[in-house]
Amino acid sequence: MKVKDWMSRSVVSLDLSSSLEDIARVMREGKISSVVITDGGKPVGMITERDLVIKVIAKGLDYKSLRAKDIMSFPLITINKDKELEEAANLMIMKGIRRLVVIEDETKQMVGIITTSDIARSLAKEESLLLKAIALYHEEGY
Repeated sequence: MKVKDWMSRSVVSLDLSSSLEDIARVMREGKISSVVITDGGKPVGMITERDLVIKVIAKGLDYKSLRAKDIMSFPLITINKDKELEEAANLMIMKGIRRLVVIEDETKQMVGIITTSDIARSLAKEESLLLKAIALYHEEGY
C-alpha cells in the first residue's frame, strides 16, 4: 500500500509570520490538530496542538507576542507519495512523530499529509479484507 492511497490531500498551511492566535483559530474552525508552516509557499515546519500546549501554555509564555516561526517543529520531515505505508510508519517511529508531510518527488511540492490515524485505518481495512477472504475461502469449502 502506498502513502498516496491513504494520505489526506487537504493540508492547511500558514505563513511563518502567522500569530499563534490565528493558528489556534484555524485549528479550531477546521477541526484539525496541526498546520504546516510555510515560507514563501514552501513547507518548512509544523505546529501541532501539542506544540501549543507544551511550548507555550506549559511554559507560561505570552502567546500574543509569538509567531509560528517561534514554536514550529523543524526541519520538516517529509515522505514521497509513492513510498510504502510501512516506510512512513517506520519513519514516524524513528522520529517520534505522528504526521508526515507528503511530497511529490519530482517537484518537491506538498501534496498531502499522512498521520498515524491514516495508517491505522489502512491496517484495519487490510485486516477486514483478509477476514472476508478467509470467510469466503471457508464458504467455498476449501
